[in-house]
Amino acid sequence: MEITEAIIHRIDKESGSETVQIDLREDLLPVEATLSQLVTEVLGIYNRVSNGYGTFDANQVLYPFSAQLQSYYQGQADFIQLSSIALDLIASKMSGQLFATGGYVLLVRYSNMDRDWLLIGMLKMRESTGVDQDTKELLRLLSLDVDHLHEAARIDIAKWQGNEHPYLSFVKKRSGKEDVTKYFREALGCTDYTDSKQNTVLLLEALQAYTNTKMDPENGDEAWPRDKAREARQKTFEYCQEKTRNHEEINLEALSGIINDRAPDEFRSFVRDNGYQLNDEFAPHPGTYKKLQRITGKASGNIRVGFDVDDLVQRRICLDGSNLIIQSASPALVEQIEQALADDDSE
Repeated sequence: MEITEAIIHRIDKESGSETVQIDLREDLLPVEATLSQLVTEVLGIYNRVSNGYGTFDANQVLYPFSAQLQSYYQGQADFIQLSSIALDLIASKMSGQLFATGGYVLLVRYSNMDRDWLLIGMLKMRESTGVDQDTKELLRLLSLDVDHLHEAARIDIAKWQGNEHPYLSFVKKRSGKEDVTKYFREALGCTDYTDSKQNTVLLLEALQAYTNTKMDPENGDEAWPRDKAREARQKTFEYCQEKTRNHEEINLEALSGIINDRAPDEFRSFVRDNGYQLNDEFAPHPGTYKKLQRITGKASGNIRVGFDVDDLVQRRICLDGSNLIIQSASPALVEQIEQALADDDSE
């Protein structure tokens, strides 16, 4: 990671009050070890807690941040000016959120893996205990509470410039039924990316990768058998089907517990840790998730078959009239069949 520019400002607001005051820093933060450590810690937390993906709202009159960001990238404004505008927008929206509290707004432009990023996050303060090296007296200290990152957003600049959706990610934090961080996203004009098909495609990709990881022989006695992976796929299909019937959205946290009830948070953590840009809530796409459906039944004689709908979609199995045709049987299966036929001929 290489930091290009960074700055931090302060917003004062008490919970229950509508009064907001801003305290602007006048120059950029020096790019040195302390800043690098802070940004590394914030990004580490952000990668785990970001749970929404989207774009900027197209209405730049109501949501002017994206236009100001464009001006900055066109060289018409500098980073300090951009950050000041962002702070004004956040403070304005914060005044309407009664229980929101102030903090420090950090803006960082950085590059990582040959990509350009902009991160905006609200950091709170927390008390800690220190020791005076000379007097050995205990001291009450204030430090940035990086672990509790509830308001933050990040823009993939190349994807934004190319209008490749989604190019935004952000944190959505609920308190009961209330979305207490909505004001922050509204200030920046963040809107949810609601493409049902794309989200469902990502869900299936993440599920396949997760079950492959669980079946890895290196897990020893903890490795999932193939039937357990199929069960996870079938449960996911049934959950998606139920949500479609009830006109409800998929909840990634709830689905994670259904997929693996012994480690209910594991699948959701796998999604976040592996960079799947999957919303915490989205509408299921039936034409996509039906590939998870398992077809089982009796063919003829003592033959029973079982395969996924995706095997039909990918034409690994074909239906010719009332005949099932398996395409490209594995060499091991072919060898077993040929050996059985050879043994039968010899008799």
